[in-house]
Amino acid sequence: MERFQRLKNAGTGCRHIRVDSPFQRNLDHQLLTAASPDTQLRGNKTMATHLARFLPALILCTFLVMFTGHARAQAPGTPQAGNDNTAALGDQNKAGAPATSEHHELGTDGVSATITVLRTDRPFPVGGSAFVQIKLKSTARNKRVGAELVFETETAEIRDVSGERLKLRKEGTVHIASVEQIAPRKPRIVIVEIALRGGDTPNKLKVTLRKPGGTGESATLGWKVANCAAEFYSHIVKVRRGSGAGLADAIKAARSKDRTRPGRWLFPPRLKIAGASRKCVRSVKHWNKRRGRYQYRCTRYETVSQPAAGTVTRVKAERGIYNFASRYVSARARDRELSQTRDSGWATNRVSQNLQGFLKQKSHPAICTGVIPFFNYFDERMEGFLKRATKFDDMAGKAASLAQLRTSEAIDAVKVEPGGHPGWGSAPLDLPQGAGEKALKNQVEALAQLANDAELRQRIYQADNVFGALRAMSDFFGTDAGKTVAGPVQTIMYRALSAIEAADYIGTVNRHYADLRHALSGSMSTIRQAHANNCTCGG
Repeated sequence: MERFQRLKNAGTGCRHIRVDSPFQRNLDHQLLTAASPDTQLRGNKTMATHLARFLPALILCTFLVMFTGHARAQAPGTPQAGNDNTAALGDQNKAGAPATSEHHELGTDGVSATITVLRTDRPFPVGGSAFVQIKLKSTARNKRVGAELVFETETAEIRDVSGERLKLRKEGTVHIASVEQIAPRKPRIVIVEIALRGGDTPNKLKVTLRKPGGTGESATLGWKVANCAAEFYSHIVKVRRGSGAGLADAIKAARSKDRTRPGRWLFPPRLKIAGASRKCVRSVKHWNKRRGRYQYRCTRYETVSQPAAGTVTRVKAERGIYNFASRYVSARARDRELSQTRDSGWATNRVSQNLQGFLKQKSHPAICTGVIPFFNYFDERMEGFLKRATKFDDMAGKAASLAQLRTSEAIDAVKVEPGGHPGWGSAPLDLPQGAGEKALKNQVEALAQLANDAELRQRIYQADNVFGALRAMSDFFGTDAGKTVAGPVQTIMYRALSAIEAADYIGTVNRHYADLRHALSGSMSTIRQAHANNCTCGG
């Protein structure tokens, strides 16, 4: 009975054989009941009858399972599992450009060899590995044979020769692999790993198939080699000495306060226009995160009296510029978002440390590997920083345009004053053209002409930057000479100087972002382009 139970279990394991249900029910009944001797005798006869029908199907099922497993294990050209070089050969086939196979056929008495080399349209890197697969087959009918594979190279280096039941010996630089007992219909696979070297001489490998101790046929294999890593590394060195050299200084400058600035406005924006009166007719309650309490903010005003002639009513965009600049006036031209406790500051610090480590590494054959995924990770971390840098670009442009507008208005207003402008002689009052920090400083110099003070103009000319020129103007208005400037002229000058001061603060922080973006994103963009141009080696 135990034997029939095993037969039953074996039968259910073969999915392609359908066991007849009456026999199955009868067999279960016989195995699970203990009957009288007569009943057992009748059951034994029944089981013997069905066994005669079932046994051929069981034998056929077992044969099919063994045959398919053997075929999968010994498929021609299939590398053997567990071999590191075989796995590397598969990786080489998947990586880089689409690969094609190059085949060579060798033969000797009773043995044939098929040599397969993977090729792409790219050269191989210096120091990289190339792989050769050799499939040995017995051509002798019903006979096991042996053979030897001889590997010779003068330029490349043979790193490894591996295969099943392989005996390897060396005679100088020559590697000899002995393969015994190659059975018919059971090919043997040998994998050779070659380390490629640089130089003008091509990398070649000579493969000879022979009977043990005899002579045989040979094939010579060659690989094109390029020093991709060295070319790419030369560009890394240029970035290290260029934009990468200022990375640490750019981060330090962006996080440091400008101690020469007082942390307050020199020319506070006058949100209430001179000569005009307004009252709030609608306000909303909102939570102020900085002060930790609710505040009321006016959303609608009503004009009680009209502004004086010659004044310009501020629009919502202008208020936005002053509110944006106020954050950096109190922070002394530093964006708190770049501190290490904020997202943008943490990201720039982390990326800069990893980027500096990448730029300082020494040259090695695998330096081209993994660069793009490495920088893609950096781009994800830098997304918030780059969005904020774009915001500063936009606000800096708007602030510079406002400063130019207010300066132009001041000059035009003074030109129409009775008796002409109070400038020096016939010096023209023209709006300075240009952009950036130099243009803002020239605008301060143009406004200084309206004060008709030679000493003031000399101080502004000698100022190191825009803020130094603005400080000279602020000091002037605190002197007796500054108090002699007519009220309308002083008011319109004050408004223009407020716009210039806002543009200076926003522009200073924006330059910190520009320096960081050049040192971080600019360095990575240059390396990406160098990688695309020079890392053209492949398997």
